[in-house]
Amino acid sequence: MKPKHHILISALLLGGLILLGYAKRAEIEESIRWHERVLNWEDFPVINSISGNFHAQVYSDIQFEGNRADKYLNIYAQMIPHKSGRINEADIESDQLLIHEQHHFNITEYYARLFRKEAIGIGIENLTNNELQRLGKKYLEAERLMQLQYDDESKHNTQWPAQRYWELYIDGLLRETANYSNQDLYSYQDFYKQDSPWFRKVYQSLEGELLTSYPENTINSMYGEVYNVVRKPDSTVILFYKNGTLVNGGYFEAAQTSITYSDNGSREVKRFDAEGSPFSNTTVAHITRTISDENGNITRTYFDENGNRVAKNGVYKLKGIWNAAEKSMYSSYFNKDGMPVKRFKAYHELREMGANKVTKIISSFSKGGKPMLDEFFIFKYVYESNDNFVVTNAKEFNMDGKLAIAVDRYNSTYEYNAQGNIIATAFFDDAGNKTTDVDGVHKYTYSYDIYGNLTDLRKFNIRGLPTKGMDDYHQHVSLYDSLGRITFDAKYYPGYVLKFSEKKDGATTYEYQGDSLVIKKNVDAFGIESANDLGVSKTQQFLNDKKEIISEAFFKADGNWAKTEDGVAKYHYKYDERGNQIEMSAFDSLGKLHAWQEDVAIVRWEYDKNNNKTKTTYFTVTDQLANAVENTTFNRYKYDANNYLIDRSNYDKNMNPSLIDGVFRTSVIVNRFGMDSIAKMYGTDNKLLAPAGMVKYTYNPRGLLLTESFFNQRNQPALNANGVHKIVYNRDKHDRFTGTEYYGTKGEKTTSFEGFSTMVVELNYAGFLRRYSYFGVRENPVIGPEGYHKLENFYNDNDEVVRSSIYGTDDKLMNNAEGIADYVYQIDSSGRTIRTSFYDADGNLTEDAQGIAEYIYSPAQNGLYYLEKQLTANGTEVALDDL
Repeated sequence: MKPKHHILISALLLGGLILLGYAKRAEIEESIRWHERVLNWEDFPVINSISGNFHAQVYSDIQFEGNRADKYLNIYAQMIPHKSGRINEADIESDQLLIHEQHHFNITEYYARLFRKEAIGIGIENLTNNELQRLGKKYLEAERLMQLQYDDESKHNTQWPAQRYWELYIDGLLRETANYSNQDLYSYQDFYKQDSPWFRKVYQSLEGELLTSYPENTINSMYGEVYNVVRKPDSTVILFYKNGTLVNGGYFEAAQTSITYSDNGSREVKRFDAEGSPFSNTTVAHITRTISDENGNITRTYFDENGNRVAKNGVYKLKGIWNAAEKSMYSSYFNKDGMPVKRFKAYHELREMGANKVTKIISSFSKGGKPMLDEFFIFKYVYESNDNFVVTNAKEFNMDGKLAIAVDRYNSTYEYNAQGNIIATAFFDDAGNKTTDVDGVHKYTYSYDIYGNLTDLRKFNIRGLPTKGMDDYHQHVSLYDSLGRITFDAKYYPGYVLKFSEKKDGATTYEYQGDSLVIKKNVDAFGIESANDLGVSKTQQFLNDKKEIISEAFFKADGNWAKTEDGVAKYHYKYDERGNQIEMSAFDSLGKLHAWQEDVAIVRWEYDKNNNKTKTTYFTVTDQLANAVENTTFNRYKYDANNYLIDRSNYDKNMNPSLIDGVFRTSVIVNRFGMDSIAKMYGTDNKLLAPAGMVKYTYNPRGLLLTESFFNQRNQPALNANGVHKIVYNRDKHDRFTGTEYYGTKGEKTTSFEGFSTMVVELNYAGFLRRYSYFGVRENPVIGPEGYHKLENFYNDNDEVVRSSIYGTDDKLMNNAEGIADYVYQIDSSGRTIRTSFYDADGNLTEDAQGIAEYIYSPAQNGLYYLEKQLTANGTEVALDDL
């Protein structure tokens, strides 16, 4: 049987477009427009043969029609059945061939969207027939080239990995252009600008003026987040909608907000939910009242629905001093007793307004009015914003007036789409050069569906090339239904190579049956359901009325119960009225309680009034107290007034102290960052453990660990299990970790039991490991615990390691225990290793302990490693089943 593949029949007849001009609707009734539905085999008439022995052909093109007097102008992709065909009825059953044909049609739609986007940008006043003809030629030619490339690289649907890549790539193009899927140009506010009460963004200035931007028309107000703004002489009402439904959220956090103004400049903001009931939460009050004097100074107070004064964010009253010349407000915060308090860790805040009435500078000050760092370790924020009142550049500064280079993303730029969504974020250093964030990424790009859901995130390095960053993926794709529920989620390496988790979870699909059942499936790059390493390919989740998961059941692809490693086929969960999980129980495929760890089948939790977990108890299959791990039946927890954990203890079923990892109880004193300052570890006799049961920590001003020191029961310096009293963690000017130093009990540099005193780490521009090396107490090179002095990584332009070399104390290549000095990796465009080769210190191919010098892997759309062949140092192939 001949392979089922396809030829594209002249989808790009430029002359047809030029001659057609504005087509009459009657002439295209037999065509199928892309937005109407997906194609099926009934759309392809059966024909006797197709030149080239292909099994199907599709004809699609781009047309436009319209009448300015009637205010409609459609640009659309269409498939014409009588110019398409298939050679026999049997091909109706070939889903994959139909998918190939549909993606040809999708390419046409993609260029129709680009056509619409550019036409909208030209605008209704300047879009002439000649312009439409010019754009038509431009995009039909671009479409023609992509259609040819699609067939060429997929070999007309016969090269399966390439075909799948193209399907995913074309789907990505449609995600990028989702906001241009309506064929009618008059449906776009940017094209047919009308006065409208609908806006995508609102902003309240320092002077209380409500600014609006990204106007929207009534048709598109049903999609995504949008505000309906009704202005009256003495008040403004703002209604917040999401996908056509009035809901709480948005700039004012409430569904309905009314702002009333008085003649003296005072104003009152009232918030209500969708039903009209008073709204408040932890950050905003039902009523916010701002009283202004003749100089523009303000006093702001907060009230509940009963008219009682309340505090928000710890502030009972705000006083602001207005500087009309500088267009700035200096705010101070007070509690109920009139005493100064902090808001966001600062006593005073200075906000300066730009020419467009948007805040351009925010600075923090201490109680005495001196510059200070806020809760994010920033003294001053400087913003640039555009005419739509959104930030295009944000810079963060230290108190010395220099950019806060130790803070992540201290100099960021933002780009927006026509709906006001951020479509790109990039990062720069203090000299304006490209740099990366803490994840090694210079730029992120974002795409959204018409409902405003983020559907596509991608990462790029300073060279503009795809990168995977620290978390090892380039692209994150999430799809949603019209109710905002996720239906698909996957992470990819460059080139749409699917990333798998360590447990071999690939992409996840979600199916919803009513409001109470969610079916999650683990699928591979081709959409085929597959089991992970736990034997699970499908998970059924049952939800209660609060959308809390009350049970999970695990199945194989054939519908039978999954044979998981721990034997659990189903979990049940219970919650209290505040949403805290209070029980988890495990069951086997017969519905019987099943022990999943030691003799534990049930776990129950208790909480305090602040929702802090205070107790964990483990039970057996008979609902009796379990012995559990290390005979620990109970875990107890205590918290301070700030809800920081300060004590954890362990007990057996008789409430006698028990040990977890050798510790009965851990008591901590936390610092202002909520991190451990002093940690004390006790044995079952409730005495500090010997020889070093106390650990003291110090941090830098940003809360990053600097030192870790060990002490005995008498608070005297002691040595830990590695023979070290104090560990110093070194950091560079960006606060990135650059190594450790070890010290003894008398403050002297010391050698750990691992044989070194100092480890030096060097990072590249993106924060990835360039090299690390070990030194003795005299800074002399020494051999580290891995058996070498130094390891150095070399990277390609995509920030992938292509070589790792190890060196001795003479700084020359040295062989490790397997006789390997150089690990050389051949990396494909997705960032995966497709060949690993081993070399000795003399540059000769050498073999590992298995007798293999080179491993060769087959590239695939599934981001797993498929070993293709293995070679000895002399090039002899070793059969895969010989090892």
